[in-house]
Amino acid sequence: MTYAEVVTQVRQLSPAERILLVETIMRWMREEFTQLEIQDRAEARRRRLQAIPPASALRGIAKPKGPMPTDQEIKDDYINYLERKYS
Repeated sequence: MTYAEVVTQVRQLSPAERILLVETIMRWMREEFTQLEIQDRAEARRRRLQAIPPASALRGIAKPKGPMPTDQEIKDDYINYLERKYS
């Protein structure tokens, strides 16, 4: 059915039927746009997740050069940091 045929058929409807037709078309469009919006959000989420490096790429990122400091050395460093900050 062509556009012109649809317009001709719609003009033959009563005003109440035209309102129902418009409401039906609007509902279809809302459903379609909602579905597209859901797909767009899913695609955006997929892209964000792909941008996150895998855990294996982060392995050893916090490893210090040389031997691990002892607990006492860490405490001393923190105390020195606080003394410098608040003096």
